[in-house]
Amino acid sequence: MKKIISVLLVALMCLGLASCTIDSEAPDGMQRASNDKVAYVLWVPQTWSLGAASEYASAYYSVDDPSNVSVFFFAPDGEMSVEEYWTSFEAEYKETFPSLALVENSNTLLGGRAAGKYVFTATVSGEEFKFTQYIAEYGGMIYTLTYTAPADKYDLHTQEVEEIANNALKTYRKLYLKDRKVENIILIGDFSPYISRYVNEERAESHAMSAEEYQHFYDEMLLKNPQEMLKVLGIPAENEALILTTLVVYRKLIEETEAKDIWMPALNLCDGLTYDYAEKNKILKSAHDFENDIIVAAKNMGKRYQSNKNHVNVMASLALTIFDKTKNLHGMQKRDRLLLQIAVLLHDCGKFISMSRSAECSYNIIMASEIIGLSHAEREMVANIVKYNSMDMIS
Repeated sequence: MKKIISVLLVALMCLGLASCTIDSEAPDGMQRASNDKVAYVLWVPQTWSLGAASEYASAYYSVDDPSNVSVFFFAPDGEMSVEEYWTSFEAEYKETFPSLALVENSNTLLGGRAAGKYVFTATVSGEEFKFTQYIAEYGGMIYTLTYTAPADKYDLHTQEVEEIANNALKTYRKLYLKDRKVENIILIGDFSPYISRYVNEERAESHAMSAEEYQHFYDEMLLKNPQEMLKVLGIPAENEALILTTLVVYRKLIEETEAKDIWMPALNLCDGLTYDYAEKNKILKSAHDFENDIIVAAKNMGKRYQSNKNHVNVMASLALTIFDKTKNLHGMQKRDRLLLQIAVLLHDCGKFISMSRSAECSYNIIMASEIIGLSHAEREMVANIVKYNSMDMIS
């Protein structure tokens, strides 16, 4: 803990200059402040200067304005919650700076993970400073992101600091959501039925709500402690440690996707596993055609890579006709027919990258993509069917 306090003391000084390099994976307008020796990635605005210290990541605004951010992590002796960490940190920090005063204590996210946010002030060498510290626990480690600024400059950079704290989800949006417009989002978890029932108290059997309704519910819950939340929602008391984290993560997902409507069906992962088992063992038969969902996903993928629609449809028709006419010979099942159909629909997508190496490129595209409804083994089978459609088989 003493080492953490020393990190904050160093952050108060004018940080050494470091070279600025642009990372191809960086969110827009950001640069990487951490190195490969640490178990996290810290992105900061490109206009900021990077700290020279190597054992923790840091960056500061300018020589004239020493406002800065720094990240530190450590392994506590045994389990430690965010609240326990803050309590011990506050006690030790007050030994060095008796003037420390807590201004705000709230819940937020740090890199997409539930975290505590603590805003406090302290007088250092006669000058008043203001701090914001984000604290998150993950994998048995405690991570802290600390923003330090002279009190009169604190408000100048709060928006940038919020961006730094949230950039992991911004990277998620860039890599996965891209330019997609999300209007509906389905949130499934152990608590979703309770939340849906509470929000839709006057709308029996409804599992939908607007983003505004969830935000209103979220704001209402933040006024309560975890025990009160569980009591109001009717959730068993043993879930006290998870309820707040769940609410924060749901809120952040809604915020990042910009979804307008939220669906919270009264289902969880166990329900899905049970249904999957029952369907595979012909105990239940679904009224919904899930295989058609897989086919539509494959067609959309082919469209994305500009496959020749007419050619692909003709080839699919021929391949499936041959499969059906020779079923007595090969003895394969309905699922095998579906995998063949998916392979035909995607066999041309590699030409988007290279006409001369289309089979290899198609393989790489398929293996790098998630196809709804297919397992990894099935996706690998489809990729190899496509690859060796025109390439020699390995002996």
